[in-house]
Parts: sequence; structure tokens; C-alpha cells
Amino acid sequence: MTDDQNSTGPVDGESATVYSCDNCESLLDISSWTPIETDEDATVYRFCDESCRDEWTDD
Repeated sequence: MTDDQNSTGPVDGESATVYSCDNCESLLDISSWTPIETDEDATVYRFCDESCRDEWTDD
């Protein structure tokens, strides 16, 4: 993670698929983002609490 990231997503120019939770209050708290899968094209982030990780949505 770098300081270049903002509260709305990965750094500009980085391709990413972001999975979030409908019922999480802190979706924009980038400090809580955890990369869960990477490949040459994208990083998939999990950024929600354990309590709502069953509520994945794919934007």
C-alpha cells in the first residue's frame, strides 16, 4: 500500500476489481483494505469487517 491512494479506490491507473459489503460503515476507510488476490491485471481487495464479509457485492 502507498500513501498515493485516496478514499475512493486504488491509485489512478491501477486496474482493480473491488469487492465491498452493502452493510459496512467503513467502506471508504482505505487503511482497512486488504488485498486478497492479485494477478498481472488487477488486485482484488477485501475492505469490510469480518461481520459482513458474507455480504459481498461486486461493483
